[in-house]
Amino acid sequence: MEYQFKLLLIFDDDPVSQFILHTIIKRKPFFAKAVHLYTDSLQVTNLLKEKNIEVPELIFLCIDIPGKNRDEFLEEIISLSTSNTARIVLMSNSPKDRVIDQLLTERKIIAFFQKPLISKDLDELIISYKKSE
Repeated sequence: MEYQFKLLLIFDDDPVSQFILHTIIKRKPFFAKAVHLYTDSLQVTNLLKEKNIEVPELIFLCIDIPGKNRDEFLEEIISLSTSNTARIVLMSNSPKDRVIDQLLTERKIIAFFQKPLISKDLDELIISYKKSE
């Protein structure tokens, strides 16, 4: 059987949330071949600026970033990902708000989930990803 995704990137500055999501992904058969984990927003932006990297198909992006303006950070990630095929999944401890609803109209952002994510969320994500292709 083939993997749904070759490469995922998870950005979450909360190691517990990151661990939970990573564990759920690993337990989901054939969901992802490789998962890269990041806790530093600067690492993520620098990675996406590089030209000679394997581009992740999905970026799980926590938008609750201490010391960062959420809107500016999202704008930067979206602009960096426009040069590649990565799709973005937003995650937050807070429920969806009006700003998130507006962001979901952006082609690169395919889903929003309130943390913690569960296995069923990954099933929904596969459908959203296929619709976005």
